[in-house]
Amino acid sequence: MITSFAGIIRTHGRERPDHPAIEFEGATLTFGALDERSSRLANAFAAVGVRAESRVAFLDKNGPEFFETTFAL
Repeated sequence: MITSFAGIIRTHGRERPDHPAIEFEGATLTFGALDERSSRLANAFAAVGVRAESRVAFLDKNGPEFFETTFAL
């Protein structure tokens, strides 16, 4: 049973890794790549002490990084 946004990405990353997840400015990010990138970022956040209920601010221009960060958190 999927219980989070990250779970949705993990499931699609495992079951449909080559399918497009995000298309932005002519570039396509697959579910497999999105899963890998958001997982790597989640591990980086954990390494610096970000835990459940931590507050994190993220400021950037529109782009795939927003989704990578959201799914990582």
